[in-house]
Amino acid sequence: MQDTSSPPRFRSSSRTLSIAAAVSLVIAAIAVAPPAQAASATVHGTLTGIKADNTTEVIAGAAIELRDATTNYSVGTAWTDSNGEFTITASDAGGATWGSLSDQFSVFYNYCLYNEPSCSDYPQEWLGGAYSVQDAETFTLTDGASVEKNHSIRIGATVKGSVTLADGTAATGGYVSAKLARPGGGSAHVNPANPIAADGTFEIRGVPSGVNGSLDFYREWDDDDERCYTTPEADLGVLTPGQTVTGADLVEEYNPSIIATVLDPDGGPVDFLGAVPYTNSGNGEFEAPQAGPFGTDEQGKFKHCAVVGTEMKLKFFDDLGANFGMSVDRTTPMVTTWVGTDGARGTTEQNAPVIEVDSTDVIDLGTIEVAPANTGEPLDPVVTITPGTVSITGKARVGNTLTVKSTGWKPRATQLSYQWNRAGKPISGATKMNYRLTPADAKKTITVTVTGRATNATAVSRTASGVKAKLGIIKPKKLTLKGKPRVGKTLKVKTKSWTSGTRLTYRWSHRVKGKWKAVKRGKKAAYKVKASNRGKKLRVTVRGTKPGYKSVTKVLVTKKAR
Repeated sequence: MQDTSSPPRFRSSSRTLSIAAAVSLVIAAIAVAPPAQAASATVHGTLTGIKADNTTEVIAGAAIELRDATTNYSVGTAWTDSNGEFTITASDAGGATWGSLSDQFSVFYNYCLYNEPSCSDYPQEWLGGAYSVQDAETFTLTDGASVEKNHSIRIGATVKGSVTLADGTAATGGYVSAKLARPGGGSAHVNPANPIAADGTFEIRGVPSGVNGSLDFYREWDDDDERCYTTPEADLGVLTPGQTVTGADLVEEYNPSIIATVLDPDGGPVDFLGAVPYTNSGNGEFEAPQAGPFGTDEQGKFKHCAVVGTEMKLKFFDDLGANFGMSVDRTTPMVTTWVGTDGARGTTEQNAPVIEVDSTDVIDLGTIEVAPANTGEPLDPVVTITPGTVSITGKARVGNTLTVKSTGWKPRATQLSYQWNRAGKPISGATKMNYRLTPADAKKTITVTVTGRATNATAVSRTASGVKAKLGIIKPKKLTLKGKPRVGKTLKVKTKSWTSGTRLTYRWSHRVKGKWKAVKRGKKAAYKVKASNRGKKLRVTVRGTKPGYKSVTKVLVTKKAR
């Protein structure tokens, strides 16, 4: 059940059209929960903070969200009271948006609202201390259950700096975000991105400590700006709790851009006209992009961000706005046109002019006039996509990476997109050729759907045969025992880090009449030898556990205690 007193809890940089290769930074996408059903459960707990001096305090007024761990949809929201306590009710949605109580859930603590990007000196964290839903601990709920999920967050660092262009002027209209290294590789953005000030400066509070971090800057797309820009990054290293970092400066460079204005014979703008920028990166073949759609905006303006050292062929085609899901006033499509610099034109890929991208300058193609197809010029023929083969490679085990292999699609210019699925449901954010199996995948069937798209063609999808994800393997490190088994002395288990995220538990016992018997207060890594242990061998059993992984047990045995 969604707490309706909460504002919409997402941030996304939206554009009228995705007509550039700039990557949108999506901080969160939260769906409104469906109406309450009969079955329900509650999740409650207390949120505390660990200050820089290691003392604790309650965190009051913090937003806590219960999320469906598969889709990342919000199931319910609560705010901690003056004691740091919260209660969230989850009502079974059945087959609706986020699923049912049998789904996997996780808790998102200290969630900052989209309009308060640095709302606290404490970081946002998922259950288990993760910074990404893909790494979070998960759990299931049953009807009538009341589950306690307490959590502590260590105070973060504050990072201050500025973003400038290469000429030293302040950058404008963008966001700085902190990224952290994920346990299994890759990175995750933490806390909503902070908008920079008019002078290019920024301050981010609540940046997590104890893990490698970096900053990046994302500029808002501006159709009126002819330029394209790089995405600058700066390494933060490992920060300490309560630390303040200054001088974290980012410098934004230019990328080449191709611009044009498309008009009809009467001089009016041709809006939502599709475009395909084919690129030759040096192998002699012009390939269609794996992103899109591209095209003109409401004013008929076109901008595309390119790469220095490439060649391009640019085609404009008209499907009356269908490529963008938009409607247009014209009823007759415009003729397909290939365009180049200095007014060069073509009618096919073979005779299309080549655009040389040899610097970061703006390549202005000027005004391009296109005519309606009823002038007698031919339209591109309808294309039929012939799907290729789709299969999954890699060992299906939590922690491993699976790769989709798809070949034989026709025509050659078919653009492929990917969606990985868990138990028949799409996995949020899993839209690349590679997918790293997470604890949520354990013992579930994983499939991938490949969709082929081409100009003037109906999209075609194929799903690979599923693979069942096995439990991951914890890689233990060698154990050593420090100390001597003498009464009054302390024995301590020493080991290097096991597989990231592994929880170690300890159980000490001594041998009595040929059997091992657990000793009192023997559940820590260190054990002080007691008089009752004299003349007996001591044993410590170390067990490593991690959600989605097989547990591992290691044993050390001492000589008889003296």
